[in-house]
Amino acid sequence: MIDVFVNVFKAKSPSSDVRVRRLVAATSAAAALTGFIGYYSVVYLMEFTPPTFG
Repeated sequence: MIDVFVNVFKAKSPSSDVRVRRLVAATSAAAALTGFIGYYSVVYLMEFTPPTFG
């Protein structure tokens, strides 16, 4: 998934230079999407909700 976001954000130029800000953005977007998919699968598909306090 990170490879897809690196290509979408064009974090690597054709001359093999790495654009750090775009690489950080690509990594952050991939991590956020992975976290959202994990949260969705646990809460909605498995119907597991965290306990409420208060």
